Amino acid sequence: MRVRLIANPARPATRIERVSLAVLSESSEASFEALVARVAAELYREEIRRGAWAVDLGLLGSRLFVPDVVRSLDRYNGVLWEILPNPENKDGLLSDLR
Repeated sequence: MRVRLIANPARPATRIERVSLAVLSESSEASFEALVARVAAELYREEIRRGAWAVDLGLLGSRLFVPDVVRSLDRYNGVLWEILPNPENKDGLLSDLR
């Protein structure tokens, strides 16, 4: 799947939305998986800078943020960005799952 920035997106309200829009504004489109990984990594870095290294965040890494990023991308589909299927994945099987 691909995620494309909407021409005039609404104002981001959360850190996840802000970081997602910042990443998408660099190229206007990204693969869903790459966007999730990059946003989760940036959120992780922000937490480490805020002092979260003192808790167990260091053990979990950026994957701790992945479920929240996926939920946010799904929730604001059509508001801030548009999630598009990959044209080459039209078999309707497991490749359509995320």
